[in-house]
Amino acid sequence: MRALQWCLRKQCFQHRGDLGESIRISRDTAADLRWWAVEGNLSQGKPFSQPTPVATVVTDASTLGWGAHLEDLEIKGRWSPVEQRFHINLLERQAIRLALKAFLPSLRGQSGQILTDNMTVMWYINKQGGVGSYLLCREALRLWSWARDHRLCVVANQTIWPGS
Repeated sequence: MRALQWCLRKQCFQHRGDLGESIRISRDTAADLRWWAVEGNLSQGKPFSQPTPVATVVTDASTLGWGAHLEDLEIKGRWSPVEQRFHINLLERQAIRLALKAFLPSLRGQSGQILTDNMTVMWYINKQGGVGSYLLCREALRLWSWARDHRLCVVANQTIWPGS
């Protein structure tokens, strides 16, 4: 549905809210609409609550680098000069992606909790995207697709670091 939301958002601005105007849709938007035509998709529903996480991945990022840990496993890295210019929300999201990829052997097939101090990234992950930032939406959708492919159920929660 996010592709449809982004398409409608863009078209609304272009047509200044004129509901009589026809709109063009992208292939991604058409795919989103076709999903709704499959009867089985409509009866899937969504659980009222997430499964209890059995693993917790703690992540953090700055404009210089990132780090994460899962129990006694730890990983960290530095951003390239190009990446250092990215918005902190994208860096925090990238840190989560890198951590989950590194810890996948310990996480596969489980329910995992991501602890991040970035509320925006937490929201985009839990809502499977959003319409405020196209880049964060795209990255959140990629995360969900990747997690599904690796049988990983993820939920993001906030962590507060001492002194923040």
